[in-house]
Amino acid sequence: MPGKDFIEVLSHRCAGLLRIATSVDRCDDPSACFTRSLLGEMLYEASSVEELLDACGARRNLKWGPFRQAVAATKLFSHVAYVLLHIKLFYPSYKLLPIGDDFESATDEVFAFTRRTLTGIAGCILSEATDLGMTLPELDSSCCVPEDEVPTGALPANKPSTKEASAEKTVVYLATAFLNLAEDSKFLRVTPGLNEDFGRFIPEPINEERLRNTEEKFHNLQARYDTYVSDTNLELLDENLPVLRGHISVIYHLLQTATAFTHYIERHIYYSDSEPFPEAQKCLNEKELLAALGEYSINFVVRYIALARELCREMLKKYAVRGEIKVPAPRYRGFHVRPSTMIAKIANHYGSDVEMELNGDAYDASVALELFRANEKLNARKRRVLAADIGAILTENVAADLDDYHEFIRNVARLLFENKKIVLYERAPIVDSDIVPAEEETPIQFAVRAFYRLFTMGKIDVELNSTVTFRGDMRVLDDIRLLAENGYGEDDFGNNLPLPPELRYLRT
Repeated sequence: MPGKDFIEVLSHRCAGLLRIATSVDRCDDPSACFTRSLLGEMLYEASSVEELLDACGARRNLKWGPFRQAVAATKLFSHVAYVLLHIKLFYPSYKLLPIGDDFESATDEVFAFTRRTLTGIAGCILSEATDLGMTLPELDSSCCVPEDEVPTGALPANKPSTKEASAEKTVVYLATAFLNLAEDSKFLRVTPGLNEDFGRFIPEPINEERLRNTEEKFHNLQARYDTYVSDTNLELLDENLPVLRGHISVIYHLLQTATAFTHYIERHIYYSDSEPFPEAQKCLNEKELLAALGEYSINFVVRYIALARELCREMLKKYAVRGEIKVPAPRYRGFHVRPSTMIAKIANHYGSDVEMELNGDAYDASVALELFRANEKLNARKRRVLAADIGAILTENVAADLDDYHEFIRNVARLLFENKKIVLYERAPIVDSDIVPAEEETPIQFAVRAFYRLFTMGKIDVELNSTVTFRGDMRVLDDIRLLAENGYGEDDFGNNLPLPPELRYLRT
């Protein structure tokens, strides 16, 4: 058990937080109370007190647990409020593309929600502190809410650029990295119905871990921009770069709020090992919290990602380097659903125009149905090759005996397989019972008809070393080449193969 001085020490160490809570609790105008200065101080004091309480074992103590929960809530919501104020302050500099809805008004509404929540939590902290026997500080004139003093005007931007960078290389890297992050963020594209509880999307697909990982990735992209682009001549050469930076920043900050909201929901509401302290239910509206997460944080993240994705595609087109590659056609069933979809997804990922050429015909590589059409030409060629191979095999090796036509077909299949003319998907392919030799049909004619049926049914495939040509943006072509080198994501029997990390966006 703690000694007599425990309450005294805690009162002393909590004095700063209790002073702020008292100021907030007595503030007549919440809209003027929560300045960046106060929120920064509140976040610092709550973090320090939370660490102290955890060191003392408050999380597992029935008496001190509610106070510790109130402190943790103060830390989280003061952080969110600080981020929201940051968004409000820097909104004009983000150069955000028009989104249709009023993002500024939505930010004001969520900030008002965090103010109400923090005001309620401040009262909870003071109530719990009193019940614990802690000494509350007395406010004097020096304990008023700190104001945000912002000087008028701005300093002249007279520092010369000390760095130069390659516009093409940097823009391509940033835009490509953003497109990859956009694919990684697809789990956020949930679409709740009218008046539907957003909570049903927690913890799948929305959870703190996935949000925090995504948040860090956008933070890293922002940091890379600031390291390699800020203070260079690049921002003067490409006016889209500052716009992209603004979108990266606002997405990152919105993800900060989403991560914090989801953390609170998962940790303290849905999956807590103990019920929230009673006062918390009075000062925090769960429905408003879910609305702030779904209708504000997640909603605007998804929409700004979509806008910036189109911006990145336009930027990539500007710096596109066109080229040409030749790759083998997919071995398993040619351009069927899986390889065609993956190729189209690569082209659409970058938003570039890419065409595929096969035997003199051109196909739009961004449209899977176009590639299916190319498969018709491949299959026609396979049928011609199959007929020729059957004719050669029968002429050289097989007696024309159709008395046991099933055995006849098996023998032909064996010889074609041994000569690497076909791929067998069944060890002993048998044609349907309705496929029987017709009158006056030669063995070759019957075999061709029977193997056409086996080919159509997917029991065999024809070994055909066809190559196709792709033309367009080399970034797209490089990924298509990598896909082809990895079997278009499947083995010779259509089973999934792992893709290299560079193509991870194809599996999302």
